[in-house]
Amino acid sequence: MKKIVVIGATGMLGKPVVSELGRNSFHVIALSRNKIESNNQTLNVEFVRGDLQSPETLDSVLKDAYGLHINLSGEAEAMVEAIVDSAVKNKVKLITYISGITVNQKNADFKPIGIKYKNEQKISSSGINYAIFKPTWFMESLPLFVNNGRAAYFGNHKTFVPFIAAMDYAKMVLRVYKGELEINTSYDVIGDSTLTFEDGLKQYVNIHHQSIKKVSSTPYFIGNLIAKLSGSKQLKDTVAFMKYFEKAEANSGINATLTGETSFAEWLEKNE
Repeated sequence: MKKIVVIGATGMLGKPVVSELGRNSFHVIALSRNKIESNNQTLNVEFVRGDLQSPETLDSVLKDAYGLHINLSGEAEAMVEAIVDSAVKNKVKLITYISGITVNQKNADFKPIGIKYKNEQKISSSGINYAIFKPTWFMESLPLFVNNGRAAYFGNHKTFVPFIAAMDYAKMVLRVYKGELEINTSYDVIGDSTLTFEDGLKQYVNIHHQSIKKVSSTPYFIGNLIAKLSGSKQLKDTVAFMKYFEKAEANSGINATLTGETSFAEWLEKNE
């Protein structure tokens, strides 16, 4: 049974990857800095809590690993270089990494994008076979914009977005490890349901938060003011990301493209 290490295994996008790999007869080592789930041997998953800044932790979990899936965000992205170095040292055969559809050299001036772009270069030049996934917005991100009985986003997002379901993305990762997709390739990951961010949030609210009658658009300067007054770094980062994505150009036509099977309507029926 091939051993695959998943780093960042307990978040919104890590969990479905762990689940797909585990129930398809891979031995999954799910590494996380956060709370550890109960081990589920029926899914061939072993949850391990570890410090990514510790070379000993990385070498321990990557020893004898066939594959490594990296699912990090925010400040943790800075650890990818050391993770890849440990993968090289331990002779890992395949790395998969979640990046973003707008990650390219042109957009690298925006710091979070620049870090992901640097990580892409590190992985692709490591000598290890790889697949880099560059998704658009996930459908699962929409509930994050509903708080305290209010649904709101920042800016004026009128661009149509091909929202992708997290489970579809997880199945794409699985296909790489099963040898069904080409390696040493970057994939734009999109869904088959294209709508504006506002429309997507409205549809989600109409189904799952019917007491909310309006979806609001909050100007960026107000979002930044609230973040400053509240001291919320998370809110500050969210405002910055939405401002960036309103104008950022995707990699359309540059990379191979994978399209999810789950429609937005199907996702709405299954998810709260």
